[in-house]
Amino acid sequence: MPQLDYGRSIRAPLVRCLILAMTAVAIGPGTAAAQAVVTIDIVSDDFVDPATGLHIDPTIAVGDTVHWEWIGAFHSTTAAAGQADSWDSGVHNPPFSFDHTFLVPGTFNYYCMVHGFDAGGGTVGGMSGTIFVRPVPEPSLVLLAAGLASAGVAGVRRLARKSPAGTCDGPRVPGVRSGGSDD
Repeated sequence: MPQLDYGRSIRAPLVRCLILAMTAVAIGPGTAAAQAVVTIDIVSDDFVDPATGLHIDPTIAVGDTVHWEWIGAFHSTTAAAGQADSWDSGVHNPPFSFDHTFLVPGTFNYYCMVHGFDAGGGTVGGMSGTIFVRPVPEPSLVLLAAGLASAGVAGVRRLARKSPAGTCDGPRVPGVRSGGSDD
């Protein structure tokens, strides 16, 4: 009975798919980054970076948390009205801290209820700050690699179903049976 010659090993497509998937994972963004916490100190008249003492308007990613730490007395961190995200710590004295995790991208203005004001339309004045929240990028290369690996596995399975028994060891040589004897 004549044997079908598929012309290549079943291992080659599988190895190529695995190498492609590993390469894409290595150069892609990989797993989601751990959520960051950004600390903002609240001093007598400003929202500042604890390391520099200078005003800070941080840029963070969706899922990150801002941690406000009261250094000065009688302050709040209050989101301007009309924004996609809102928070209000209430007015407090040190020692006090307040955390807010940002779940939507956007630009969020906030102010101290005692020393600043909500100017309407999402704008603020006086003692105020801004949090810039960027979206988390889609891990496109990882998703592509997973799709290609899945397609490769399906192709290997298809080849395996079509292959006569014993042909998964390497390329077929015309005239030689898989058991190593001549036709």
